[in-house]
Amino acid sequence: MGRVAVVGAKDAVDEQLGIWARVRGAKLVGRAESLQELHNLLAETKVEVVEFAGEADGAALAAAAQAGAHIFIGSCPRFGEHELLQAARLCQQKGRVLQLPDTLRFCPEYELAREHVRNGAIGKPGVLRLRRGAVASAENADRCLFASLGWREFDWLRWTFGEVERVQANQVVHTDAATGQVLSYALVILKMRAGAIAQVELSWAESAEQSFFELTGDAGMLLHDSRESSPIRWSRGGAGGRADASAAGGWDSRLAGIDPPWKQRDNLIRYLAGEEAVRLNAEDWLRAMDIVQAARESAKTGQPVQLAEGGVAR
Repeated sequence: MGRVAVVGAKDAVDEQLGIWARVRGAKLVGRAESLQELHNLLAETKVEVVEFAGEADGAALAAAAQAGAHIFIGSCPRFGEHELLQAARLCQQKGRVLQLPDTLRFCPEYELAREHVRNGAIGKPGVLRLRRGAVASAENADRCLFASLGWREFDWLRWTFGEVERVQANQVVHTDAATGQVLSYALVILKMRAGAIAQVELSWAESAEQSFFELTGDAGMLLHDSRESSPIRWSRGGAGGRADASAAGGWDSRLAGIDPPWKQRDNLIRYLAGEEAVRLNAEDWLRAMDIVQAARESAKTGQPVQLAEGGVAR
């Protein structure tokens, strides 16, 4: 039984409580709306997982990490990068999990694409093109494009294709004279240690959020574009031409009814029960942030950045 506490104002945590109620093996043991309430809860009750939802501060995050709880960042909290790095390092030291929302590891299109890549659908990976775009907003002016949009693509690439060896990045920032909106675009080239090359485009200049990947290898290609109705398309190349998702194993039907927020929490509880491996942990996020930091440095200097073997770029 995974013992769960939720931190956040009452009107902000109802959705999270509803999700946890559907996770077999999860037991809600308390909720806290302030730092003091969290301290009291951690002192008086055995808590294995703390989820943060709604407004929460870095001190509460640090308290949960210091107490040795597994940490789940739910909806709304916008902790500073430094606060998250501190919590992730504490979790890593204590052998605890730290999970962030919106990871592509539970996104059905990306999850299934990884499965078929690893089953040989594209053969030996070659050039990997990914794109993520979001609407420009005033708050983005003070945020890092690589961290806010890029970390999930960087993490998914590591999860699917292995470690990154070298990072080259370029970024353009422009303020629209008519609207005053800050528009930002970046291109990040990742050299994977296994040999593949990944091109990741990031954009804060779109009319709506969108995602795309084109994964090519010596035996075929996988294509996903969120703007199209068919989630994933597969091409074998040569005379075989392009096949739809059903020809590659019924992907469309497997995408139906998948609930990523529930699945991510279910994976964590199953991990606590020893039933399956945890899909995302603190070290994974720290490795993704190594790539983020390398991209920042490369964009600033105009030079590629080499990542140390299993190490940290910063």
